[in-house]
Amino acid sequence: MKEVFEVIEEDYILLIDGDGTYLPSEAPALLEPVIKGKAEHVVGNRHGRMQGGALKRLNMVGNKMINSFFSTIYRVRLTDILSGYRAFSREGLRRLNFPPPALRSSRR
Repeated sequence: MKEVFEVIEEDYILLIDGDGTYLPSEAPALLEPVIKGKAEHVVGNRHGRMQGGALKRLNMVGNKMINSFFSTIYRVRLTDILSGYRAFSREGLRRLNFPPPALRSSRR
């Protein structure tokens, strides 16, 4: 993803998992704080409209633990840090500290 983000020239970027978990119709609401300059990175929330059985119990417990750790460390309350629905400004994307790309296999 880091390599793709490096070539994007748009001012705003929307990232959405392709698994049908998120509604594309909610994209304007996700992008609004970024476009208005109130945020550089907005994280969507799967839990607001999730149907029963969408996540297994173990996944829910793990997600809550990760959110709790993140909230404690960064003093920001988030309910779904693992969300695959995100909006970024180009500057916000630039500020993310991505790990270096994995070594590529020579078997292309």
